[in-house]
Amino acid sequence: MRQQLLYDKQQRFHGMQWTSLAPTRGKTDLILSGRRGKMAVHYVLNEGDVPEGGHVIVNIGGREIGVYLIDGQYYALYNYCPHQGAPLCRGIVCGTTMPSRVYQYEFGKSGEIVRCPWHGWEFEIKTGKSLIDDKIRAKSYPIEIQDGKIGIVLK
Repeated sequence: MRQQLLYDKQQRFHGMQWTSLAPTRGKTDLILSGRRGKMAVHYVLNEGDVPEGGHVIVNIGGREIGVYLIDGQYYALYNYCPHQGAPLCRGIVCGTTMPSRVYQYEFGKSGEIVRCPWHGWEFEIKTGKSLIDDKIRAKSYPIEIQDGKIGIVLK
């Protein structure tokens, strides 16, 4: 049912004009220049489109990105697991066991972890950091909110 809801929301947003860096695919809403070069902000959703604790997968120039809302803050993750390329954002949003004493199990970070649907690798939604190894990360993107629109910053 949840996957069907995400699919229905994704189809609803396909009617919008998606933006991309490629001039043949659309217009870029805003270009920012900074130390890291030019970055484009792609406004893909309105603030009310993502339910609290939920997410929506959007497509920007052929790149699928999951937009999550956790405790009133928006986060964006590339829909690609660095382990073996699974669609990461199709995995469940959950919590995980926290470091604890022997024979004690503490559950934490509820609603802040996405679990890969293929092999169960877990990643923090806020940072993209893997819970298995600090060196492994899912690609995350900065979010910009302007006039009630959610923008994803791409380089």
